[in-house]
Amino acid sequence: MKTIELLKQNRNAALHIKTWYVNKLTESLKDFNEDAEFKRMIAEKKISDKDITKIVERSPRSLLDMFDESKIFVSITAEHKAFTATVSCPNSNAATFIGPLDDRYEIDKAVTKEAILKLESVLTPDTEEVTEEQKKEDKS
Repeated sequence: MKTIELLKQNRNAALHIKTWYVNKLTESLKDFNEDAEFKRMIAEKKISDKDITKIVERSPRSLLDMFDESKIFVSITAEHKAFTATVSCPNSNAATFIGPLDDRYEIDKAVTKEAILKLESVLTPDTEEVTEEQKKEDKS
């Protein structure tokens, strides 16, 4: 499944990821005093689903902190030139085992997909907020 499809099918997780990235960007801008024009430009930029999709596709590992904060736990192990992983969360009875895969990037993508699915299942959505966000993004 492509990342854009995964995020569209898991709107609550997609919104959570987007909010997390925006918050991290905003936090980093607080300490950035070098160029006020650049800071203003970044602060005013709207982050689309396409932007989030690119971030997730290019750097799936960048979500590990967000998954930890959301109580979705990822464990990746390398043995004999192969990678295996486990994705778990306290609200689920079973952990998901992934692998073995020969490539680190491939295990990162597989883990990210599974963690997004688990995140979607544990989120309690604010229905009105999600609905409004969906309307905005569906128009773009």
